[in-house]
Order: sequence, then structure tokens, then C-alpha cells
Amino acid sequence: MNIRVITIKKGQFVYWPFFIALILLSVYYFRFNNELCIIDDYGLFKKLSQSQLNNIVSSFIYNAKSGLYYRPLTSLTYKIEYLFFKDNPIFYYFDNLLIFFITILFYYKILRRILNDDFFVFSSLLIFCVNPLAVESVAWISGRTDLLALMFLTIGFYFLFEYALLQKLYYLFLSLTFMLLATLSKETASMFVLAIPLFITSKETLKKIKNKKLIITLSILLVILFLGFFLILREISFVNNSKKIYMTIKFIINNPEFATMKFFRLIGFYIKKLIIPWPLNLTIESVDPLYDLIGVLIVILAIYLFFKNTLINRFFVIGLCFLLPAYPISFGQIAWTPYAERYALISSMFIYPFILFYIVNFVNNRNLYKKIYIFFMSIVIIIFGITSHSRAKIWSNNISLLQDVTNKNPEFQDGWRLLGLAYHLNNDLDKAEKYYLQAKKIGSFVYNYKLDEDLGVLYLQKKQYDLALGYFYNILKHKSGRHKLAKQAIFEVYVKMLINATNSNAQKLLEKRIDLFYEENKKILDDAHILYKLGKYFLNKKNKQYALKYLKIAHQKFKPESRYKNITKSIIKNINKFYN
Repeated sequence: MNIRVITIKKGQFVYWPFFIALILLSVYYFRFNNELCIIDDYGLFKKLSQSQLNNIVSSFIYNAKSGLYYRPLTSLTYKIEYLFFKDNPIFYYFDNLLIFFITILFYYKILRRILNDDFFVFSSLLIFCVNPLAVESVAWISGRTDLLALMFLTIGFYFLFEYALLQKLYYLFLSLTFMLLATLSKETASMFVLAIPLFITSKETLKKIKNKKLIITLSILLVILFLGFFLILREISFVNNSKKIYMTIKFIINNPEFATMKFFRLIGFYIKKLIIPWPLNLTIESVDPLYDLIGVLIVILAIYLFFKNTLINRFFVIGLCFLLPAYPISFGQIAWTPYAERYALISSMFIYPFILFYIVNFVNNRNLYKKIYIFFMSIVIIIFGITSHSRAKIWSNNISLLQDVTNKNPEFQDGWRLLGLAYHLNNDLDKAEKYYLQAKKIGSFVYNYKLDEDLGVLYLQKKQYDLALGYFYNILKHKSGRHKLAKQAIFEVYVKMLINATNSNAQKLLEKRIDLFYEENKKILDDAHILYKLGKYFLNKKNKQYALKYLKIAHQKFKPESRYKNITKSIIKNINKFYN
């Protein structure tokens, strides 16, 4: 294999972007709707509504007490989008698709650098374009981390090829800059610290370098410098690392045999996923121990390919390197799902060309084999395309996505809860209750307070107040009495019970209970509308003392722009005037 500068003929690179764009739109058009994914995206938009884009520096330096993920560039893209498009998800989905499209354009250029063979280039490109493992990242706003890191890495590798070909140092700086941007999008991209030396020391690259020792030393020093810059930024942003990181490290140290086999299992599982992606599943909690053996064989192959030292062989090793960050996640402490298909997306950029390179080399100059290859690859691309299209359709609404999750992983408690929540948001309270209670039947080592919270809200809506109180008080029981949302919900339930009560004795009892509960928790009971309703209740009961008490508090809590602030002020004025 020879690395060389390919002269692209006029018009050669004009047609294919439109073709790729058409394929992407045909696969992902289902996702262009207004439905926000219930998994993480609701929380993301809530954070965006509470944050401000004051300056760029504040987006990169958090000043947070405890840190797990440091992905400031991804967060910055969300903030910029929110500034222009607010909470309209269509634009966010379009941007995800645009990021993937840009990635594919640069990927085409990289493939041309590897082997200027149309069979190789376009089979690799199309397989990557309709890769089912990409659907999670493209169709999910919160999944952009992998997508953005992939784009910057692809651009970085394009400039790395330029550096290898032309020996101009500024191409190396450009490459490292984009790889740093990738790392600021997701930590997985930090594996460029291994990928660049593997690339630079490959046989084909070394042939192009005149002063080998100087260039290799300089390249490695610059790689360390750029990675060091990322680590310094992260260190400044967080006072301490999350306990989840320490717990994972401690577990690995205390269980070396299990941790070793876990490593081989992860490698075997993800390589299999790249070749045979089915079944596709958002929530993969465990994988078959038989993957241990596959992983051992793959690692042996990687060692052999490393010493073979050709660039295409190094591509396979680089692909494995980008799987390494998924290893600590597989222990189930850091992320909510130990395994995820999107974790293999970056690796696919390197491993697919490796596989297809050897296939193309074998079939070249063999007409029969070439025809078989074209037929076989056409079938694979069509199947991958149909799979991705079907998967994108599943991702197009929450109910179909969560039904898929619960069908494939029926013991995943949060899947049933989220399916219930999807129906809850669609105001189908009966189905919501059915799936919440199904989630309750599934045992969990960790108390799932969100499930009780969702059930409490459901029964509050259904006016089954005693059941609602039971679930909210259960949260306080498990949280040692410290849970702001539960206390706010309990106060709301009491107020609604009071307003709907018809028995005078029950009303008096609730009045005392509510006032006592408010005095005990007044620092956190800040819902102005609930306080306003309570004040109005006492006003109707001609209880001036309590009416004024809660209406004055409500007046303080209402935002200046709220029309209720003036309404409350007017009511307070009239009460004082009437009773005086």
C-alpha cells in the first residue's frame, strides 16, 4: 500500500456529497419531528433553559465541586443552538445529521489517501454512512458527544495524512488542534495520544520522513503537550473527581482476574458488533462470557498486526485503542448503561477500512471474485441501510423506543419506568400506571426514587391523593427526610386535598397539617402558584390571618413579569381595606 497525494479530477468530488446527503436523509428523515427523546434530552433542555452563554471561557472552566464528564465543546454547541432555536428539537437533529455529513466528506478524503481504488473507497464510505451503530448518536441529541468527537477526529486524521505526505509542521499542529477539539467533545478521543504515534511509526509514513528521530520525537512531545492542555483544563474545572471514578479503579485493582477477562470480553463484544451489529439495543447491561475468547484472539491479532507495521494494519490497532475508554464504563459505575453501541462508532472508522482493504486486495484482478464482492457488498450495504432506517424510525418517538428497550431487556427497571413516563407525557394515565407498576415489580439493588416520584405525580393527577402521598413519603423515608422535590410535591398534595375536601373536620385537620408542614419546610416550598391557591382558599373561608400570610408569601415568590404578582398585590390591598 502506498500513501500518495491523489489529484482529484474536476467534478469527481462534486457528485458524491449529494449522493451521500440523499442517503443520510432517506435513512434519518423519520427523526425530523418535534418529539424530544425522553432519555436525557429533557434534562438537557432543562439545564439549557437555566444556563446563560455569558462568555466562551465559562463554557470551558466549570468551577464544579465534583467532576465525571468533561465535554465543554459539546455543551457549547447546545448553548449556541438554544440561543437561536430554544427548545425546538428539529434544529438539533438537523445539526447532528450535518455533523455526520461533514465527517463522511473528510472520511472520503482519508480513504482516498489509503488506497485510490473505487471499490475500496466507496464500499468503505457507504458501509460507514449506513452504519447501524451510528443511529444512536445521529438520532439522539444527547448522543452528540460521540458524533462531534468523531467529526473532529476525522478532520484531525485528514491533516495527519497531509503532514505525512507533505512534511509541513503546521499540518501536524492542525491535526492536533482538531484532535484536542475532539477530546473536548468526548474523552474517548483522548486516545489520539496512542493513535498518532502508531500512525507516525508505520512503515509507509516512515518512508516519507527524512529526519525520522527528530520528527517522531517532536510529534510525541506535541501529542503529550496537547493532551496535557486538556488535562489542565479538566483539573481547573473540577475540584475533585467523581466517586464513581474512584470506585471503578478500586474495583479493578481489587479484582485483577475478573478485570482482565472483562477487558477481553469488551474487545470481543465490540468487534463482533462492528461486523454483526444485531441485535441493536440501547440498554446493554451484560454480555456473554464467550466473548472473552474472541477478545483474546483479537488482542493476539492486534499484537501481530502491530509488528507487521503497515499503516492499514495500524488502523486496526488504532481502532482497538479507541475502544479502551469503554472499558471502565463496562463496570457499571460511570454510565447508566455499561455497554453502548455508540461506543464503537469511532473505532468503526478504522476497522471497516482494514477489513475491506484486504478483501479488495484479494478480489482485484480476479473478475469472478470482483463480481461476487460487488454483489456481496451491495447486499451488506442495503441490509445495513434498511437496519439503520428501521432503527431511526424506532428512535422517532419515545413509545416505540422504550417498547424496543423493554422487549429486548425486560429486566431493565428504568426501561419500564421510562415507557410509563412516555405514556404519561401523552396523557394516557392508565397505560402510564400499568408500566410504572410493572417497573415496581422488578427488583433493584439501588432505590429508584424517580419511579416513586413518577407514580406520585400520576396519582396526584388522578386525584388519588392518599396513594400520591404514600409514594412521596416513601422517597423521604429512603432519602432520610432530605428531598426537596418530594417535600414540594407533598405540600402540593396537601393543598389540593384541602381545596377538594368537603368535610369540615377534614378541612380543619388539613389546615393545621399544612401550616405545620409549611413552617417546617418554608425554605424550600417556593411554588408561588400553590401558595396563591392556598391563600385564596383561606380568603374564601374568611380567614384573614392565613389568607394574608400565604398571599404575601406568594407575592414575594412570583417573578416580576408574572401577571399574578399584580393580581396578588391587588387582593392583599383589598383584604386590608375590607377588614380595616
